This record gives sequence, C-alpha cells and structure tokens, in this order.
Amino acid sequence: MDGKASLLRRHGDSRRLATLLAAVVHLTSRAVDDALDLLEVLIATKLLARAERESAREKMKTLPRVERASAKLAAAVQASSKPPASRSTPAPDRSDGAAPGAGRGDPGDHGAGTAAGFGRR
Repeated sequence: MDGKASLLRRHGDSRRLATLLAAVVHLTSRAVDDALDLLEVLIATKLLARAERESAREKMKTLPRVERASAKLAAAVQASSKPPASRSTPAPDRSDGAAPGAGRGDPGDHGAGTAAGFGRR
C-alpha cells in the first residue's frame, strides 16, 4: 500500500477504479485478519482465565482434606519423636537370684529361664 493518492489522477477512470477496488479488498482482508487475531486473543484469555478459576476452585475444595492429613501427619511425627515414657513403678526386687530380665520376655532373653522357652536357642 505504498504510493500517493495524487498519482491516481494520471490514470484513466477504469484504472483508478481498479486500484481503489484493490486497495479496499486489501484493507478489508487486513481488517478481518486483525479482528480474528483480536478474537483469538480474547477467547484464549477468557478460556485460560476460566480454566485458572476452576483450577483454583478445585484446589480450594481439596484444602480441608490436605489440612486434616497434615494434622494427622504432624501428630504422628510428634508422637514418634517423643522419648518413651519412663516407668513410674520401680522394678521388682529380685532376691531369688534370677538374672535381670529373666522370664519377662526381653529381646535378648530368647526364652531362657522360662518353661515355655526351654530348648529354644
């Protein structure tokens, strides 16, 4: 679309009409292309905004479940990190000469000193 309108005066009527018609067709197609580009941007923006809103809504729906699960996890971690509670009752006096832990099922005992554990070693 380069040129000057004053140059059209040099040409005859049919050539001027053809030139003007070509310019109108060109500008019309360009305007339609620009309008379609704008429509594409608007639709994409609107659709993306809707998708983002729906995604945020879904995340908000899951927050109570996540909050409950995180509270359970925090309680479990806190419970597992506490040292075991010490016994409030003193250990019984073993005046019968039995070894400490005998008959109480200590992990290192392997049943020694009990009738049920006889022969297991």
